[in-house]
Amino acid sequence: MIDFVLSEMTFLRYFAPLSKEFTMCNFYYDYSGKYNCPTRPENYAKLEKFCKENNFGLKPIAELKNSTSNVLILIEGVLADKCSKLKTYKKIISISYQTDFINLYKSYKNKVDNIILPSNFMKNYYGLSKDDKVLGIGSPKYGVRLNKKEILSKYNLNSKLKYILVVYPKLRDLEKIDMDLLYNCIRSKGYNIIVKARGKEQARENHKGDYYFQDYSWHPHTTMELTKISDLVINFGSSGIKEFVMLEKPIINFNIKPKEQIKHTVEFLYDYNYCVNHERNFFSRDVDHNNILLDNIDYLTNTDLSNEFKRSIDNHLFESKNGCKNIFNLIESGGYLK
Repeated sequence: MIDFVLSEMTFLRYFAPLSKEFTMCNFYYDYSGKYNCPTRPENYAKLEKFCKENNFGLKPIAELKNSTSNVLILIEGVLADKCSKLKTYKKIISISYQTDFINLYKSYKNKVDNIILPSNFMKNYYGLSKDDKVLGIGSPKYGVRLNKKEILSKYNLNSKLKYILVVYPKLRDLEKIDMDLLYNCIRSKGYNIIVKARGKEQARENHKGDYYFQDYSWHPHTTMELTKISDLVINFGSSGIKEFVMLEKPIINFNIKPKEQIKHTVEFLYDYNYCVNHERNFFSRDVDHNNILLDNIDYLTNTDLSNEFKRSIDNHLFESKNGCKNIFNLIESGGYLK
């Protein structure tokens, strides 16, 4: 039996693919008060549906003390303090969430037995090479089957149209971008604009493109699904670039985040030909913005970039099919499934 603890529905994008490696699982939920809190009726209904479909247990976290499982799996050490005090588990594993471990690692490293990062490159790059607890063996988030036809139907999108995904920036950074010019360029090339915003920050009404979504689906996650059916992604320094690279989608990136947040953007993934980068002052410079962006779109949508994606994945990430399998092998090899 494997136990998973979640206080946010976003954790499900990591837990769901991994849980299907095991025959028996329990999901313990806690209250967070956020928009993605599992106890909100609309979120609980989705979590309950997932557990019923897979014959998994679903219980409030108050019942965790009664668990007889050997293994507990967390995200970024969330609730590790409470869970480690139970002393009932033989192994507690924490899975990294985007790049949150950069700030959170020290707060939970002594409360868990293993910390899972996507790759040994990332372990070394972020200065964790000396910690034997940290294992760069992949991420379960990408162990999900994405079918383009099914996604188009799910989001009521026309298979005959072409799409570019705009991962909407934080409202804090909007003044650095001419969204109208950007949208005009996309449409002039015959693409429909899909805008994906975060649940806690809606896009402005005049920026919602042709199709607008927030966190419509926790698993498979909306951003991954919309990336799958798009030809190109417009990004604003988001660490979601890992998803775009793993799904082999080219990127136009505007580096507009505050400088102190650059380390969170996995900047090494931007240094390949599948990505065209523009600096924070791009729209304030006296250049032909329109033709530059049109050329970017032409290049990225008409060039075979498969070797660039492979090189980046080999250098920095992992094979998507191996993330769940590697974590399963870690647990099985320790005899914790008995």
